[in-house]
Amino acid sequence: MEDWIKEHIEHALDHFGRTTEPKKVMCDQAWYKDYTYSYDHVNNRSNNSHYFANDLLGQRIPITEQQYDNPDLTMPTNKRINNTE
Repeated sequence: MEDWIKEHIEHALDHFGRTTEPKKVMCDQAWYKDYTYSYDHVNNRSNNSHYFANDLLGQRIPITEQQYDNPDLTMPTNKRINNTE
């Protein structure tokens, strides 16, 4: 493995780009959608939990599958999550 890295690391860095400055993300912009897969073998159905996650704030906010599938919903807002929009 170490020989492969020595041989290919420069090519990989040139291809993907070199980072010259650390990337910064503000806490309120670090939201992403995720889900936890779970399967109920007794009832033969999946039971997934969808949520917004923010690792910087250590928060998870439950959302519906429809909200998860909505590409326009990219971060939580009280108005959108509570369906009052």
